[in-house]
Amino acid sequence: HFIEQSNGCHNNREKLGVYQLHAKNAADKNENAGVYIKLYDTDYFTHRIMRAVYYELRDEGHAISKLQNENLREINTYNYFTTSLGINLYLIMDSANGEDIIFSQRAAHAAHEESRFKYNSTVMEGVSQSDFDYAITSHKEISLWKSAERGLEEELGVTTDEIKIWLHDFFLQKDFFEIGVTASAKLTEDMATFEEYMRDLPAKDKDLEVARLVPVPFTTNKISQFICKHDMYEQGLYTLRMVAA
Repeated sequence: HFIEQSNGCHNNREKLGVYQLHAKNAADKNENAGVYIKLYDTDYFTHRIMRAVYYELRDEGHAISKLQNENLREINTYNYFTTSLGINLYLIMDSANGEDIIFSQRAAHAAHEESRFKYNSTVMEGVSQSDFDYAITSHKEISLWKSAERGLEEELGVTTDEIKIWLHDFFLQKDFFEIGVTASAKLTEDMATFEEYMRDLPAKDKDLEVARLVPVPFTTNKISQFICKHDMYEQGLYTLRMVAA
């Protein structure tokens, strides 16, 4: 696939895998909950190879396929499979009648042929070495906010000066055995609607990742109608539930 540049394998870029993930009920002096993550360097080729191995184990009924989100501690046992950490983000915008939530349809050249043209969150971006933030501490540390900002800019053309981002929770996507982070974002400009602002923005990876963007009124009825009519990514549905909550 990489030699032929097919099935989403356009180039072998660097990636970050998850070595350890530990949830803490009281992670800071104010006793806020948090998650500590230790990462390791890998690449997209290794990621795709480990996915292929996981599919074989899953089909054989191996214990790795029976992990539950309620007990993610066990995921550290299989850290050579957790070669990806992904940001799944919905963009919310003002509309004439309230707010719209933006769905994306994945492009023809996106990874995994079976998932092409499915609908998903607005942005689906993998955390990478581009997301180091040396302003946080003196040593290497990743900013998940920076990764979300990069996804918004590369896939949509939205710049960070115009946006506010919230991170919500972690989950395990069992079809691909990938750890995800749910997130939402909103433009800081008042009444910046999709038609006026978003439709024609240029973005570096837009043609590779996104076939079309669809604004849907952010109401229970309109969202329910949309997801009943369209084929959705499972992680897109889960992220939608977290953002709506």
